[in-house]
Amino acid sequence: DFDLLSSDPYIPHCFTRSFKDLTCFWEVKNTKHEMIAEYDGNNASPYGFFYSRGDEECECPLTKQNGNHTLYICEFPEKDVIMFNDLTIKVKEMCMNKTLHNRKVAVEAVGLLDHPTDINVFWTGNGNTFQAVWKISEDNEFHVFFFYEVQYWPEGLSEKYIQTLQTENQFCSLDNLQPGQLYHLRVRTKPNGPLDGFWGSWSELASFLTPQSTEVIGLHCFTPDLSAVCCNWRKNTENYKQLFYKYGGSEWVPCMESVTMINCSCVFMARSDSAVSLIMNVSSIDHPRRMYYKEPFWINHIVLPPPPEFSVKPLSGGKLELNWSISELSLAKHVVYQVRYSLGGNTTWKTLQFPQGIQCDILELTPGLQYTLQMRAKPDGDKMQGFWGTWSPSVTIKLSASAGWIIPVITISLLLIPVFALITYCVFPSSFKKLKDKLWPPLPNLHRVL
Repeated sequence: DFDLLSSDPYIPHCFTRSFKDLTCFWEVKNTKHEMIAEYDGNNASPYGFFYSRGDEECECPLTKQNGNHTLYICEFPEKDVIMFNDLTIKVKEMCMNKTLHNRKVAVEAVGLLDHPTDINVFWTGNGNTFQAVWKISEDNEFHVFFFYEVQYWPEGLSEKYIQTLQTENQFCSLDNLQPGQLYHLRVRTKPNGPLDGFWGSWSELASFLTPQSTEVIGLHCFTPDLSAVCCNWRKNTENYKQLFYKYGGSEWVPCMESVTMINCSCVFMARSDSAVSLIMNVSSIDHPRRMYYKEPFWINHIVLPPPPEFSVKPLSGGKLELNWSISELSLAKHVVYQVRYSLGGNTTWKTLQFPQGIQCDILELTPGLQYTLQMRAKPDGDKMQGFWGTWSPSVTIKLSASAGWIIPVITISLLLIPVFALITYCVFPSSFKKLKDKLWPPLPNLHRVL
């Protein structure tokens, strides 16, 4: 109590535990005490403690505690402890009849309260936010005027990480805690309102462990159809893991295995009217129970669409017509698509992306070559968000060699024949005449023949 009242500038120091009692004390160096005791020649106290309210003065019997310094203590009779009625107290050195200390004391202004007990810290179910609650003695009728100070900090970190808050309630919220940390918390009390006094001693430490992020265990959840949510995480045979989910302020519900979605660690029903929170409880023989928490999210933000169904139709000139659709009609208006193709057995892919609403396109490729194609989809927009789905099964097609060059060649050849004939006639007229006679010999004159 002496240390707690070190901020009190008055001597003797006085305090009350319940505002129905009053204790005052002061300290004397042993050397001085020994000198006075030797001078006095007996074991009687060399000091006198007197208090008065009005004209009547009373003496308080003293007790003492020896040590490096001697404490002299006066415990007032209960009948003389009255609130809002000041006491005048004096400490006298009896042998010299000298007043050493003189002060006024108001009982309601020197409260020194016991620390709270039965402190409990529990998770609120929302992120890394906890709530601390505690109890105080109901015997003190002035407990409605108590003020509390709370300190909490992560284990192993320096004092600069200590957070302090004050409240008039017997509870407080602990926000912005670091994930996956062991925290310690303590509480102390001080009178408030019409009462005043000193901060009491700190309570015993209460410890609590904050949940870690679900990213640590690789938790991944998605919905392929907006009706069911599939969740997976890294397996560890040494640990028992149970995933729970809740929508809004509802109760936590366990996520169960499914016989229809066999590639999921567990499955739960999807809802679109509220955000969903996830928590994983992990327990093992070697470690205490731990929690992993995922912040609330909306189901339409974790959509993983199935692979699109698509068909290919070769056209002339190395062109290829693509048509596609997605089996989940509710997603059709909210997804974008990608097609990738490679040449033959080449592992290098070329990827094209198509915006929302497009369900067909024509690719211009090289005739006579073999191509492998795949497609996938992803939700993109305000209503739907999520992940790229898996690539569809491969479709391989070989384009036929183009015959489009024959007609132009024939046409050009027919046009070149008269041009060649004209050039020959102009450059070699005699040769052209001989060639003409051979190709078209003159007809005989029938009149001469007859």
